[in-house]
Amino acid sequence: MIKWLLMLIAILVVFGCARHDENAEAENGAVNSEQKGKGMQAIKEEEKEVDQYINNPQAPDTRSLKEIGDTYEDEDGKVTLVASTDDSKRLEIGPIELTYKNLKVMEYRPALHLIDYFHQFTHHEDRFNYLKLQVKIQNKSEQTINVAPVSVLETSEGELKGFEDDFYLQELHGKLSPGQVKTGELAYILEKSDPEQLNSISITTSDVYEDNKQQAIEKGKKVELAF
Repeated sequence: MIKWLLMLIAILVVFGCARHDENAEAENGAVNSEQKGKGMQAIKEEEKEVDQYINNPQAPDTRSLKEIGDTYEDEDGKVTLVASTDDSKRLEIGPIELTYKNLKVMEYRPALHLIDYFHQFTHHEDRFNYLKLQVKIQNKSEQTINVAPVSVLETSEGELKGFEDDFYLQELHGKLSPGQVKTGELAYILEKSDPEQLNSISITTSDVYEDNKQQAIEKGKKVELAF
């Protein structure tokens, strides 16, 4: 009788340990799944934050324009999509990572209150074509650096634009603190380039400088996006 009682106790102990291990494994799996889920959510939130649209007071939002001929109008004026490309490029210059994408050419008819603003950029301020693109800049170093994602932009028809020709003015040129990410758009009025004949653009960045902009730590690079 004692022998059978001891065997019964041993079986119950083994069964209890097995159940405990199964429960612990299930709990650990749930915790890992929850942590993984939170990690993926954090990544998605970070990407969403980085790519978040920045409203621009100089022109309407063009995100809804997908097909050639699509138009959009708001209080800033009317834009029509005349050319676009899905081409995108990622460029590394020392501690800096640059991404160029969402390249579009728009026909723009600004509202009356913006005519004077565009007079400083073109003599056809009531109706003109402009090129716009989205830029993301990330400083992967532990020091503050200074860089211009577009120092010179040249179209396939030979029209040149400098960083001072950008009329969106979203402060994408200049300093980035350690680990900082900037994202936004640049826009340049086209006066010598026919959008229907436009094959590509080339972008030359500035050199990458230290904070004081006295010493270059990396030479600038050139990248091309095709239509």
